Amino acid sequence: MGGARRIWRGLLAGSLFALALQSGGAAAANAATGAPPTELKSDSGLTRFMDRLDDGWRERELRTRLCEVEDPGSDSCDTGRSSQLLSEYLATPEYVDAVWRLRKGARSPALRARMDAALPLLLDAVFDQDPSLRRILDPIADTTAFFRPEVGGILVTREQAREIMRRDEDRARRRAAYESGGVLSQKIAPDLRDLFRQRNTLSQRFGYSDFVDLKLSAEHLRSPQVAALEDSLERLTQGPYRELLTRVRARLGVFQLHAWDLVYGQALLDETGDTSLKGGDAGVRLGSFVAGMGQNPDVLPIRLVFQAGPQFRTRCVPVDPPRDIRLVSNPSNSLGGYTSLFHEYGVALLEANLPDSRPSMRAVPDVWREAMGDLLGNFSVESDWLGGGLNLPD
Repeated sequence: MGGARRIWRGLLAGSLFALALQSGGAAAANAATGAPPTELKSDSGLTRFMDRLDDGWRERELRTRLCEVEDPGSDSCDTGRSSQLLSEYLATPEYVDAVWRLRKGARSPALRARMDAALPLLLDAVFDQDPSLRRILDPIADTTAFFRPEVGGILVTREQAREIMRRDEDRARRRAAYESGGVLSQKIAPDLRDLFRQRNTLSQRFGYSDFVDLKLSAEHLRSPQVAALEDSLERLTQGPYRELLTRVRARLGVFQLHAWDLVYGQALLDETGDTSLKGGDAGVRLGSFVAGMGQNPDVLPIRLVFQAGPQFRTRCVPVDPPRDIRLVSNPSNSLGGYTSLFHEYGVALLEANLPDSRPSMRAVPDVWREAMGDLLGNFSVESDWLGGGLNLPD
């Protein structure tokens, strides 16, 4: 019950913000928080306001990330609780209303850019705390967490179903694993439709046409740009994709491929290369690669921390950026383990090269952050690097 109470305390902040918008915007929000409206009428006042926001933001962010990497899961370090407190803070009506409503009035381009960068993260917190959305999201999360697909009359986990599609030689079992997710889709479909409607309504209160428009705006994108990019990618990848399908058909000895053949067939094609990549060598290989780019990994503020676990996973945790950035990794004997490690190192390099420690000044679009990750991650599948850097056979 303690977790539920914490969630509802956080939801109250979202409710107060909605009430503030309905009853006079900043004046109502300032009355609730005690912040004088006149403070926000000048760039100097807005700058002090943003500094105050950043101080609390950074303090809570540091606490959350230290919890994540140093003492996860302990009684004294509740990562979920820390994240909840950070979300509640960012959804504070005073902060959200001022940044949303006053950013365009800032005279300084740097200040305006700072507020523009912070707004998407504040809105994410508002959506996270909004009670109408939580009433829909929590049941979806519970249904998804407890769902067990049935494959061949046996209940399995969703991870086991994915592994059947990747590894099982029995085509009928692969098909059953693929189709087993349909039950979950049917269960959550009504709630998902309701979620879409509610998110669109909340987005319109902030001046966006719908939730997609809000999220794309945070990435400095518009729908036509995304559509054009998708068309371009389809044209550029059509040839390699058809070639891949031909190779999978030949490997499986089938005329017509189905969805449950693709992951399995590609896994067979990748199998030889996967077994040649040893997880224990990943750190050395990464260091060699970084040095080859002209960087000195020993002086960069990026620490590689190997952590045992059931599966490979690497995550970048910018604990106290730009001074303390950690890669927590458990790379497996596979290309996937290397790609994950390289990808997250690309994200870490971006964090290390953003010099300002204030969170609002570090709020770059996720598209840019992931692009940096993909740039390095894709080097792990370059044939020249695989053949030369790892001495693998052709």
